[in-house]
Amino acid sequence: SEPSIPKEVGQLAVPGWGMRRIVVADSSAFVLAWHLQNLSIEGTGEVVATMSDGIGLIVIDISNPSKPRLKGQLTFVQSDYHRALEFAIAGDYLYAGVIGTEPTINVRLFSFLIKDQSDPQVLDVWPLDNIHGSCRIDIAGQHAFLGLQSGLVVVDLSDPRSLTEVSRLKLEDIKYTGRRLIHGRTITVQGNRAYVGRFWPRELAVLDISDPRRPLEVGYYYWNPFWGDIEVADGHIYRKGISDYTPLE
Repeated sequence: SEPSIPKEVGQLAVPGWGMRRIVVADSSAFVLAWHLQNLSIEGTGEVVATMSDGIGLIVIDISNPSKPRLKGQLTFVQSDYHRALEFAIAGDYLYAGVIGTEPTINVRLFSFLIKDQSDPQVLDVWPLDNIHGSCRIDIAGQHAFLGLQSGLVVVDLSDPRSLTEVSRLKLEDIKYTGRRLIHGRTITVQGNRAYVGRFWPRELAVLDISDPRRPLEVGYYYWNPFWGDIEVADGHIYRKGISDYTPLE
């Protein structure tokens, strides 16, 4: 009630789960989470919780913020994948990017039906990339726009039970002499424009997506891709810096 003095009003512990990402829609919170297992530290007797194989979707009723209640849960990956990345909600559907390690490294997009929040269901899985990386997701209309290490991928969501890739635009990638870059590209969509981070040169590419099958670069801004997420509102781009949000005209 007082934004300048935030305070905790409620909490919910879900045994066996480590929370990863959260999106709030109406009176529900949707959480991507890892399975946890107890690990004993030799010689100390201390027991700590650590990640285990398995990723799940947890649904929490927050209609009463002081008494959040577990509404539903689903383990949708058992052992092939090890990290939940980003996700977004569109109506009765949820879309999540997940990175896998077996049998080869890959990034996939999952679609879920969440109409019955007590019983979420996996509808389809679409392979996005076969390199170690991450992804960011934004949804506009019937398309998901994904910023991957390799570039921009557009997926048709008109049938969540049958995801289809409609276009892919490769963007330049920074070259490291040591470990590979594993960041997903910052991305946000506003109208017929998609704003996508480019690692090298350090730019925020502006793409015309009026035809999602043929995204076209129409401009760019200087931008440090490691600054963080961006948002577009009222003709301004806001990027998250080290300590605050800085508007770019």
